[in-house]
Amino acid sequence: MEKRKNPYGLEEEKLEWLESIGAKAFDKPMIYYTNEGIGGSQCLFSRHYIESTPIEVLRSDFKKFVKEECSQ
Repeated sequence: MEKRKNPYGLEEEKLEWLESIGAKAFDKPMIYYTNEGIGGSQCLFSRHYIESTPIEVLRSDFKKFVKEECSQ
């Protein structure tokens, strides 16, 4: 039996529950978020994304996210 990744030391029962609802661990930790969009939809940002993405792309992608969320 393959051992599950458990970087946060969660109880086995909680890992099973997360798996049962289709939850996935982030490959790269999220370090920032904003509650923009309809109903406070969250936009998450990983350190890798922020560090490797030019500011112009960050701004334009975020504007697209807010526009798409607010037009639904």
